Amino acid sequence: EEVVAKGVKDKAPAVAVAKKDRAVVADYEARYLSGEWASEKQSYEKLWFQCLSFYTGNQWSRWNPQFARLEEPPAPPWRKKYTANLILPMVMRIVAKLTADRPEAVVVPNTPDRDDVQGARVSTKVLDHLMRVTEFDTELRRMVEWATICGTGFLKVYWDPKSGPRTGEMMDFAESLIMREAEDAKESSTKGKASVLDRPIGEIRVDPVSPFKIFTDARTAAPGWDDATWVCEATTRPLDYIKQKWAKGDKVAADSGGSGMHGFLEKKMRGMVSGIGSGWFTTPKDSETAVVLEMWDRPSTEYPRGRYAVVANGVVLENRANAFTEIGSWNPYIYYPFIEVPGRFWGMGLVENLMAPQREYN
Repeated sequence: EEVVAKGVKDKAPAVAVAKKDRAVVADYEARYLSGEWASEKQSYEKLWFQCLSFYTGNQWSRWNPQFARLEEPPAPPWRKKYTANLILPMVMRIVAKLTADRPEAVVVPNTPDRDDVQGARVSTKVLDHLMRVTEFDTELRRMVEWATICGTGFLKVYWDPKSGPRTGEMMDFAESLIMREAEDAKESSTKGKASVLDRPIGEIRVDPVSPFKIFTDARTAAPGWDDATWVCEATTRPLDYIKQKWAKGDKVAADSGGSGMHGFLEKKMRGMVSGIGSGWFTTPKDSETAVVLEMWDRPSTEYPRGRYAVVANGVVLENRANAFTEIGSWNPYIYYPFIEVPGRFWGMGLVENLMAPQREYN
């Protein structure tokens, strides 16, 4: 601020960026590291741990609040710990029933005009193509599985500019040859850069997201996130991934399994319950990773076009307007509660209602 007051114009933009970054980091700390939403969510996460434990067959474990972990208490020498996992087939049966009918999208023309009818047919084929290339059926089943076990599942639909076929694959031989010759003619300016023909054109991605990774200020199960003003996703990423994807990625330092609550959860999920090895929580070595927090803000007086920011270990990797506001939404997530509970955002799953009778059965 003193630099701006003295009129040193060449340094003013850097000061403005620094102030903006400090605001993003402050929101990151308030929402993820020490916010009331993270502490409120911990009670649900304890339940989700137990549900996952019962689902995977570890049904003699109990939650130890002192050490914040699942433990298997010692049994008397005369008791044999027999486990008849009835929850696993029940979950698989419910998931199969809920995903048995494949959702189909059909575009209806606005008028009987020939161009509208033809456009609707083409649009329907485009949607069929997207359902196929995104493996929508598989990802939908995984989301429903999360919801059945933990009570809430999320499906993230977004545009990935680094996916999809290469530019050269979309051209015929003559067009690609002309492009190669043009690049060779400009060899001095394109030296050291990847060829345009080798660049991906981008593709829509559909990813299931576990409830452990989602943080939000939503209070009720309102459709369309009507009750929320922001939502965050915390994901542990390898440092190499961060460096390749973001220009400031080389400034991100590694942490021990992630900072804040998410890193604590991932370490617990990898170590506190034996037998969970389903691949859901597999991450690289702790020394090679950092937690990446993506934040989406709904449009407001402070951010008329919303805000999208990415923070990793206090380093702001992105901070710009929220592009989802241009398509009538403000975040990429589809919210799916297994059973809605009035006055609560997080849904109720099937497994939490089966744990007590499963204990008695064993």
